[in-house]
Amino acid sequence: MKEKAIFICIILLMFNSITLARSGIKGLGIVLGKPIGVSVKYWISEKRAIDGALAYSFEDDNYIHIHINYLWHLGAIMDLEVDNILFYYGVGPSLKFGKKSLVGARVPLGLEMLLGKKGGIFLELVPVLLLTPKTDIDIHGGIGGRFYF
Repeated sequence: MKEKAIFICIILLMFNSITLARSGIKGLGIVLGKPIGVSVKYWISEKRAIDGALAYSFEDDNYIHIHINYLWHLGAIMDLEVDNILFYYGVGPSLKFGKKSLVGARVPLGLEMLLGKKGGIFLELVPVLLLTPKTDIDIHGGIGGRFYF
């Protein structure tokens, strides 16, 4: 019962974040790594953003992966110059759907190089604390790119 309650709370938080981001998506692209999929990013302010992914993983039992992160950036986003590299960190839920469902908490750490006002590439390493069906640690990571509009 406790696992179901945690799962439902995280789903509700994720849909709330997705609704917020839908009103002004600023970036859309792909992420390659663990997992592989579509990446979105919505800038809330100069130093804060929400990003997420809908992805697929080929490891173990092949699963669909959804995550949403609240990010803080060290650097300004308004001066979008070539070679503008931002370090970011954040926190957010992670959901995996396969033969069994997994719920976890992500702590992304990454770098994003903004390429003018039209795009960026990023590299991130993400420790994940899996909460269900048992407590465990996992590591995700990837490289990707987004077009900004």
